[in-house]
This record gives sequence, C-alpha cells and structure tokens, in this order.
Amino acid sequence: MVLCFLWTCSVALFMDGAPRQTMNLLSQATSWLCVYGIFGAVYSPLMEDNRVFLAESNSVKSLRLFDGALLWSSITGGVSFGIAKSAGFVVVNSFRTGLFAYDADTGRLRWHNPLAEDCLSLSTPCIYDSKVFIVIKRSTAPSGFEAAYDLGNGRLVWKEEVGDAGDSSPACDGRRVYIVGLRGIVSCLSAKNGKVCWTVRIKAGSSCSPSIAGSYLYLGDSSGWLYAIDTNQGKIVWHYRTGGMITGSPWVWQNQVLFASTDGYIYCFDYTK
Repeated sequence: MVLCFLWTCSVALFMDGAPRQTMNLLSQATSWLCVYGIFGAVYSPLMEDNRVFLAESNSVKSLRLFDGALLWSSITGGVSFGIAKSAGFVVVNSFRTGLFAYDADTGRLRWHNPLAEDCLSLSTPCIYDSKVFIVIKRSTAPSGFEAAYDLGNGRLVWKEEVGDAGDSSPACDGRRVYIVGLRGIVSCLSAKNGKVCWTVRIKAGSSCSPSIAGSYLYLGDSSGWLYAIDTNQGKIVWHYRTGGMITGSPWVWQNQVLFASTDGYIYCFDYTK
C-alpha cells in the first residue's frame, strides 16, 4: 500500500488487489474510488496540477484529483517503476521496455527510448534542466550505466559506465548526478557530460534513492547506517547507525532530514550546513 499525502488535506491510497481511493484526512471519509482496471502494484503516484499520474503493470494513467475521473490511459507494455513530470511531459521508466514520454494533458506518446536486450532499469526518472536521468544495470552483472536523455525528443545526451549500478533512482542538483549501488558505491557524475567526478564506498549496499540538501547528499544503506556526504569532495561528513535496514529515501523538509528504519523508528536530523 502506498500513502500519498496532499496539501489539500487528502490522502491517496493505492493498494494491490483493491480499489484505489482518496480520503479526506479531516472527515476520514472516502472522496472517491478508482475502478479503471488498474492491475498489479502502483509505484509512487505523482500528484500535480489537480491530477494524479500513476504507473502500474502495463500502463500509465492520469486521473482527475477531486473526483478520480479517468483523463487518459496509455499502454507501456511492461512493469513501470517510477514516474516524473516536467514541462508538460510525463516520463515513465519501464522495467525492460525503456523510457516512455507522454503529453501530460492528452496522454499522447511523445517518444520512446528502449533498453538494450541485456539491460534493465528499476529507477524513477530524475528530470532536471531538460534532461532525463536514469540508472541502467546489466541483467547478469552489478555494473551498468548512468544515462541522460533529452526531455524534448528522447535522444541520448550521454551514457557513462559505472561499476555499481543498483536499483535506486538518481538525484541531481543541476551540476552533478548522484547514484548509489547494491555493493555500496556512491558515484557522482557531471550532469553535463557524464564524467565521473568522484566515488565513495559506504558500509553496505543500498537501494535508497539519495536526497540533496544544500551541499550534502543524504542516504541510507541495508545495514542501517545513515550518511551525510559532501557533494563537492565525496567525503562522508557523518554517519549514524540505526537498529534496522534503511530501505526508503530520506525526506528533506525545511532544515531537517528524516529517515525511516526497519527498527520501527523515524529519525530526524538537522541537515548539515
């Protein structure tokens, strides 16, 4: 089940095998139910401009936020793990069938960039400055690529090989792109040309997508460590051990960074200045 809290005091629930619905947090009443043939798991729906965008087992859909009316639906032909929106484009990354970009208003396919046969990708697209960044990994090895595509036409801008590709999504601050792999290698690449700026190894592998606040990168790993890493030099500034695994991405809010651990606690830190 995925819970998505909205500024309108509503919460959107997306559950495998059950109707998708939104609830008003003040009255605790159901606002609407979605019954449009959504199949399989729904990963991190996106709410923007009074619309809900969601990707599921073989399609991407747009619903009207206030009543759940279906605005459009398009077939991807594969399991989609993440969705992003920018400049009128909705971009979906599908497990083995590649990147799809749709017109956010009409659902018309604008472009499709398939993956190579020996590659797959589980990362949510990261869009920054008219570029779409994703992590691509090889099917039979931990290595893979970080790739950047032009948002307008889907053409490959650059593609750089990395030794530890992983399953997490990239983060971008405009100058650099940051990824972390399942063997615990954090890589920083130039957003302009893909050149590797630095790498640093953490204590364990990670499937957490990193978050950026100021000049620091925050992430967790599978052994329960939280990290703050200097984005300029790639040095670990501090780390903190929790009692469980860190499997979700950190959330940066105002001057604080929040992490959840499988030990049952939520951790809150003042972010590093």
